[in-house]
Amino acid sequence: MMKRWIGTCMLLLVVSMAMMAQGNRTQRVLGRVTDVHGNPLADVSLSIVNAEPSITQTTDKAGRFELQVPMGRQVLRASSVGYQDKEISLLLVMGEEVSLDVKLESATYNLKGVEVKRYYNKARPLQQLAYAGARSFSVEETERYAGSLGDPSRMVRSFAGVMPINDSRNEIVVRGNSSLGVQYRLDGIEIPNPNHFNAGLGMTAGQVTALNMNVVTNSDFLLGGWQATKGNALAAIFDLNLRKGNPNNHQMRFQMGYNGAELMTEGPMIKDGSMTYLASYRYSIPELASYAMKIFGKSMAVVPRYQDLTTKIDWRIHEGHTLSLIGIVGTSSIHLKTSELSGAGMTVQVDNLSFDQKVNLRSGLALLGMVYHGQLAARTDLHATLSWNYNDIKMRVYNKEMANQEDFKMIFTDLTKEHKLSFSADIRHRLSTHHDNLYVGTVVDQYFLNMFNEVEDIPYPLNDDTSTLSLYRAYAQYQHLFSDAFTVTAGVHGSYLPLNGNYALEPRAAAELKLGTHHTIGLAGGLYSQLPPHTFFFVREADGHYSDSNHHLGFSKSWHANLSHNYQINKDWRVHTELYYQWLFDIAAENKAYGVSLLNYGAGENSMERIAGLRNIGRGRNYGLELTVEKFFSKNYFFLMSGTLYRSRYTDPVLNHEFSTVFDGGYILNVTGGFEWPVSSKWTLFASPQLALSGGLRYTPVDEVASQATHDQVYQYDKWYQEQMPVYFRLDTRLGGRLNGKKVSQEWGIDLINLTDRKNIAYIFYDIDKGAYVSQYHFSFFPMVVYRLHFGL
Repeated sequence: MMKRWIGTCMLLLVVSMAMMAQGNRTQRVLGRVTDVHGNPLADVSLSIVNAEPSITQTTDKAGRFELQVPMGRQVLRASSVGYQDKEISLLLVMGEEVSLDVKLESATYNLKGVEVKRYYNKARPLQQLAYAGARSFSVEETERYAGSLGDPSRMVRSFAGVMPINDSRNEIVVRGNSSLGVQYRLDGIEIPNPNHFNAGLGMTAGQVTALNMNVVTNSDFLLGGWQATKGNALAAIFDLNLRKGNPNNHQMRFQMGYNGAELMTEGPMIKDGSMTYLASYRYSIPELASYAMKIFGKSMAVVPRYQDLTTKIDWRIHEGHTLSLIGIVGTSSIHLKTSELSGAGMTVQVDNLSFDQKVNLRSGLALLGMVYHGQLAARTDLHATLSWNYNDIKMRVYNKEMANQEDFKMIFTDLTKEHKLSFSADIRHRLSTHHDNLYVGTVVDQYFLNMFNEVEDIPYPLNDDTSTLSLYRAYAQYQHLFSDAFTVTAGVHGSYLPLNGNYALEPRAAAELKLGTHHTIGLAGGLYSQLPPHTFFFVREADGHYSDSNHHLGFSKSWHANLSHNYQINKDWRVHTELYYQWLFDIAAENKAYGVSLLNYGAGENSMERIAGLRNIGRGRNYGLELTVEKFFSKNYFFLMSGTLYRSRYTDPVLNHEFSTVFDGGYILNVTGGFEWPVSSKWTLFASPQLALSGGLRYTPVDEVASQATHDQVYQYDKWYQEQMPVYFRLDTRLGGRLNGKKVSQEWGIDLINLTDRKNIAYIFYDIDKGAYVSQYHFSFFPMVVYRLHFGL
């Protein structure tokens, strides 16, 4: 028996060696190296780390380079005298060339002319003015996270300070803030809600993202204390970038999995590569499955339908001047009845409900944008955008009592459209070669709204009007580099609302100090403001007139303070700690005890409740400590552990008493990792587990006796937001393999979501007719399969 095992092992070893002896195939890596202002850098050294024999090249006068690199996981290093080294992780597969835009930061020298070499922080944000409260979002790193479903909003839940509140929707709750305070940006263009199944204007989440990760490149995630060049956000800014198409060859990708069936293509539009295109179309897999089931006489209770198209055209007009055209369009719809939600995996206790409910939701989104970047003078650059955003929401909700045979009755209707025209211009001027930079800019937004909203038992529509809204902003920021080790920046952001004459002036400052080769201390803070959801300005009172108080709502405001320490152990390992404090004031809230505050919105609701009589009288505070231990991908594995201890509190403006917000979970822990086994020159296997643990959302229990007597919800005000849902716990794992063929590459994977099948509670509500609490749960265990095919034309 032992001889058989030895013989088998020897055979496997010989086969493995024979496969390895086939030789490493290569893939082309090409791109351009510039400074942070977009100016090309010549004679930059490019090399593949640990390559044998060595693979190196220097850039030409236009900053361009091209390398032939063995396929698989590789690391590209860029270095040049006077600039800080940079390393970029690459995944090279057959049928897909890699095109890069590499930006290098300048390095100053001490008086003796000796440059101090420091380990490069791979988590450092692309934003040159972000010294604390920020980190980079690397597509190559984050796409390995299990359970993220190819959604960038779910991927950032692995970062410190981000709370998982809803499995079915992709809300980003940062440091105890409402998800309404999150802003998305795409290539410098602010976009309202880049998700399908948008259930309310002003919300920032949906069930399925319309942002395709296959067309996104490295970006930034800002959690607080961002620079003066950005505004109209209180909680976080997700600053995403679309990549450029391949300038040399046409490539295609086919994928089925997380977010639909997808077909993507890219390549040059002009032979010299000065104009490229990138296009990706996705279609709902559940809808395709429903068509297949009809053939066999079967049907699905719920069929989420969605599709989207993302396009980008990049044109290098001439050296130093580029123009990009961006387009995104998407539609989605879902129709469901609660009584039909039966079977394994359903998230509602259907049998416990005393009523049936129907929900019909249709939503659409569109973005058309033009982005120009040009060098106006030797030290002056211009970045300008012109865009049109569109959001369309049609939502109707009906209820029916189980005890009688009456027809469904409408309880909620929301028919809202918003068009947004926007222009922005950002000028960056270098006052000296390396030491002083000045940033000035302006943003003009014009909104056109068409609104109709009505709620059961209110005899008049809350919204029924066509309105316009303008927002004007301007900013200035100055940056001074005292040395390569010490940098400071300060600026001011101003906003003006012509509707009612409200304005906000927001001073901000930050500093960064590098201590030796391993330690960096960052400090950032200032004043920040944001408009409330636009439909809130036009809510009607009981007499049918618009609410004066809502019409005169101003900016919600917040002071941020962030102190960070980054210990870069070596080029792959780091330990990052951050202490933050946030004081919120002038928040839109009701002027009554236990009233509504926008600080408690965005906790996974499926609709946006609009309330009249709001004033800028709300207050709150968030504070906490974050710890991140991170090992970037190298030597075939990566590791990320993030932990947060925090509090999220708000003050009732009438009682002047402080309560927990709905997001006051207390703690968050995320652990994720992954390993790859290159079993041959063709085959690679991979596995990535992920664990999420956090305190539950807060809620207020009802007074059951009083609720039964009045047949209406009566809360226990002495326990306002004191009750807490059970601990949220979820374990996911991703397993898969990658095959590099002669002309194509393929990838198979399966995400095992909620391996322990834990019943995490999403909502708790009191059913008066049943006289009992009913729970709605997050995802139970389910597998999600993905298949990718890459090939060149």
